[in-house]
Order: sequence, then C-alpha cells, then structure tokens
Amino acid sequence: VLFIQRALRLAKDNGKICLIVPDGTLANIELKYLRDYFFERCEVKAIFSLPRGIFPNVPSKMSILYAIKKKKPPKRQKIFMAGVETGAHYNIETELEEIYEKYQKFKSK
Repeated sequence: VLFIQRALRLAKDNGKICLIVPDGTLANIELKYLRDYFFERCEVKAIFSLPRGIFPNVPSKMSILYAIKKKKPPKRQKIFMAGVETGAHYNIETELEEIYEKYQKFKSK
C-alpha cells in the first residue's frame, strides 16, 4: 500500500507508473479504498497477471500494473488485461512478446 502511495506522489502529471503488485492488491475487497485512490489519480493502461512462482520465494500470484498519472483521469477506462501462462509447453519470453504485440494493437485502437 505504501509503495503505491509513494509511486503516485513521486510521479509527475502524465508520468508513467509501472508496479509489480500482489494479485490481492487488485482483487481484495478490503483494499477497495486503495484501488479507488489509484483510479482517481491514474489512467490505468494495462494489467498483466503473472504466474504463481515467477519470483523465487514469493508464493503469491503477482501482477504488473501499468498506469499514467493524470490530474483528471477518465471516469471510464479501457484497460488491457492479459495473463502469462506457465507449464512445460510455455515459454515466458515468447508469451511476453505476444502480449506486448497484442497490447500495441489494443493501444492503437
């Protein structure tokens, strides 16, 4: 929670914010106040869900949160959402490249 608040304070208007956060930060009902605080100050561009165990010794699922700080973000925001798969037949680098290509197409719409 404090890192998110600090990132918002340090970012300039129209500055980009990219954070790796636990999935609970985005889904936990008890942290709704934090999401509201963030959405009132940022235009969220993308959320990328990462697989469990992507970081050694971190058991929880994580997500990448990408946003731009705005004085007046839009009330309704189009957010690109994607998830990275894991397993024997998945290559994380290839998956991230594919997600990036899809994000570029989404962004240009």
